[in-house]
Amino acid sequence: MQTVISTLLSVVATSVFTMVGYSETTITDPQPVIVLNNVQVEKTPNVTNATIVQLKVPKNALCPEWWELAVSVGWKKSELVKLDEIMWRESRCLPSAFNAGDPNGGSHGLMQINRFWCKKSRYSELGFLQDAKKLNRCEDLHDPKTALASALAIFNYSTKHNNNGWSPWGK
Repeated sequence: MQTVISTLLSVVATSVFTMVGYSETTITDPQPVIVLNNVQVEKTPNVTNATIVQLKVPKNALCPEWWELAVSVGWKKSELVKLDEIMWRESRCLPSAFNAGDPNGGSHGLMQINRFWCKKSRYSELGFLQDAKKLNRCEDLHDPKTALASALAIFNYSTKHNNNGWSPWGK
């Protein structure tokens, strides 16, 4: 497994740092420590422990560049392998992907979310994703963060109503 590391931030080990959604390693050292970005950090003064948490990405991941962002918008680590497979199948990991041939006006972005999810319907005043405050218009799905957050909203909806979060992607 490889570790995905973004910009590094040097911090003093006289604080406790807790990062959400990653495997944990604890360091007790009065020297400065390195902490990954894109994580929630809580600082508590005068404590000599620091917890450094890293996301492990399998070497065979197809879209490793999107794993950290997926976790940062709320995807569980247990869903990342399947999410990776679907991103690859749907868009080859390209945020700009658009399939005009799909029904309801096409599908957009990393997860190829169909316009059905962002159109007014008898179920939704503005569109499911607009009502969920994930986007303003379907074209926003070309932004990776918006696409992954929107896909998670659809996944959670489908889990609740169909007992299968992946069913919108045919899985």
